[in-house]
Amino acid sequence: MIRFWMCLGTVWLVMAVSPAVAQEDPAALLTAGLRDTVTAPLRQLLNASLPADERRDAAANLLSQDHRDALRAIAAAVDVQAPDHVWRATASAIALYPGRVRDEWWPALLNRYTLAASEDDLALLADALGRFNDDKLQRRLRETAEDAAEPVDARVRMIRLWGYFRSKDTCERLLRLTGASQPPLVRSAAYQALINLTGMETLNQDPAAWQTWWDEARRLSDNDWLSHLLSNQARQQTAMRLRMSEGERRLLESQQAIYRTTQPADRPAVLAYMLRDPLPTLRQLGLDLALQRLLDDQPFEEALRVALRERLLDRQPEIRSRAALLLRDLLDEPASRIAADRLANHEEHVLEVIRAYLLLSARLPQQPVVEPALDLLDEPALRPEAAATLAAAMDSKMLDGKQIERAVQLARRGLPENGLPLPQVITLLGKIDADEDFQRIAKWVDADSQPVKLAAASAWAESARPLKMLADRAGDPTIQPIVISASERRGGPDTLRALSTHRPQQPEMLEAWRRALVAMAGRVSADHVLWTVDYLDAEHEDLATLERLLTAAVPAADATEPLTDAQIQLLLKRAEIRVRALSPTPALADFDRLASMVSRMSAGQVDRYRRNRIDALLDVGDFARAFDEARRLLGPEAGSGTLPPTDDPIIDQFVEAARLQADQRKPDSARDIMGQLRRLLGPSIKPEIAQRLRLLEFELRQPPGENTYQELAAPAPGSVPSPGPGSGQPAQP
Repeated sequence: MIRFWMCLGTVWLVMAVSPAVAQEDPAALLTAGLRDTVTAPLRQLLNASLPADERRDAAANLLSQDHRDALRAIAAAVDVQAPDHVWRATASAIALYPGRVRDEWWPALLNRYTLAASEDDLALLADALGRFNDDKLQRRLRETAEDAAEPVDARVRMIRLWGYFRSKDTCERLLRLTGASQPPLVRSAAYQALINLTGMETLNQDPAAWQTWWDEARRLSDNDWLSHLLSNQARQQTAMRLRMSEGERRLLESQQAIYRTTQPADRPAVLAYMLRDPLPTLRQLGLDLALQRLLDDQPFEEALRVALRERLLDRQPEIRSRAALLLRDLLDEPASRIAADRLANHEEHVLEVIRAYLLLSARLPQQPVVEPALDLLDEPALRPEAAATLAAAMDSKMLDGKQIERAVQLARRGLPENGLPLPQVITLLGKIDADEDFQRIAKWVDADSQPVKLAAASAWAESARPLKMLADRAGDPTIQPIVISASERRGGPDTLRALSTHRPQQPEMLEAWRRALVAMAGRVSADHVLWTVDYLDAEHEDLATLERLLTAAVPAADATEPLTDAQIQLLLKRAEIRVRALSPTPALADFDRLASMVSRMSAGQVDRYRRNRIDALLDVGDFARAFDEARRLLGPEAGSGTLPPTDDPIIDQFVEAARLQADQRKPDSARDIMGQLRRLLGPSIKPEIAQRLRLLEFELRQPPGENTYQELAAPAPGSVPSPGPGSGQPAQP
């Protein structure tokens, strides 16, 4: 029986507050010839497939239009017959709308309020109805809330809503409803409405505390009353934010724990879920974890990339911006097309998001981005990113003649008269490649600003202009990496000489520097290469680099053209470097190639040729050919009758070769070397050489491990003592 009376009271209340206006179907309004500014947001409001916040924004758009068509659309959207998703979005927009809302809409919303079944709908409608200041609405609430004959459920709803109207009269009436004579549900609702009205949640349901508070608050002036309520509300909101912050923190921690404990193969799916979560903080967490995944060089499956691309359309500007930058680092081509289309269609209005879209387009330019980038090049706040995007688009040949001309005009128009330009604008001017601009760029290369200097040097290096201007500044740590990179592509003699004299201090740059030297060595004359090798050799550059330089300049062995004198010098130098680097086999290949060209060498070159060839032959154990070469080096000229110079340092190399064979337990080979050496030198052999050979021969006759030095310590009869240290002659073993 009680339920019957409650239902009857609700029906009566609905009939009592129903507006006396014709009901309209919001969907039917689309065919009623509305103005375009109303039709578009109304379609969004009616589209149930859109997210709730997008429908709310569409309703807010209608609220902002002071036009009859927009007012009709709002009235239809809040009507009791409107679809649930439509009136919820409209009520939410009314609750958040910063402007004045029209009184004619509250009856329909109140009808919805009396019929609402869920707690969420009640809270939403209460927030919306609290925006109206119509006395008729407050009178309706008061009459229902205070009428003991009304069903308790209807009274409770009106009391709850009454707490949104923060007047002294409302507060006093609500305090009366906390009396002991009232039903428990009414008393509880009244206390909750008082807390909502005053912000005094610490008083709970303590009648004495509320009475004490009211005895002081009722004496406040209207201004002091409002200040008191606002202060309480501020404290209440702060406490609420702290609770929400703590709740969000615990939620994020739990989500992170879930992600960490998920199998690696399933983590992309978890990330995609987070990125689509209605809660912005969870979407932010999804972006954080996606960024960490990128830093850890983990794969990004297509399903995860799709979820990231969807965030380019997120309702939160910060999320749109972060997603664009993350997709830029992922080099995601579809994302760049989305960003370019949104810029071209003027669908984005938040500065930071536009900046992120431009940065994405600068990495992956698309044709539609050219025109908006040209427009934004004239916007000071976005000029750097627009210039970078246009420079990238020019690299991809996306600008036609008129667009290039416009870019030139806009770029030059923004140049400061007495200051320095933006680095991105310098890069753009370099792409245009006009002499007028490069006269400026040459000056900016010496700017005090490192970014400007870097941009100017890079623009010069990427152009077709001579590198000498940059090579002259190879000692500048800002310019040096640019010179190295450009020299590898197109450096010439001046650059080779300048770069070789400025060895990088940073170890990580050394290999790039060496590659550049080698690349240039293949493009310049032999004289420049020989100078470079001699200079680097004097500076103790490693032999492998010197060999690479010479190899780049030496013609291939199968070349049909005869070697020039300069090329002979290159080949001879490489053979010497290979001997010093203990690479005798490739060195001998060079010497064999030079054998037929000895007659074209100078006396000094012939001497270098023979001495280094002997070294290589001894290293590979070809002693017979080594002695043949030694006879050519040391032997008398035909018919001269002079004896070979036995104090030549090359003799020591043969003695050491014999000792090495002895140490390797090859006595026959050691004796053969000593025999050939005696025959080569004849009776004019120097006593100290004879002594060393005699000692080595004696060692070969002794069993291993016996000491032979004491027996042979005295010099041989007729010999001279072995020179000591500092004598300038080889020491005796």
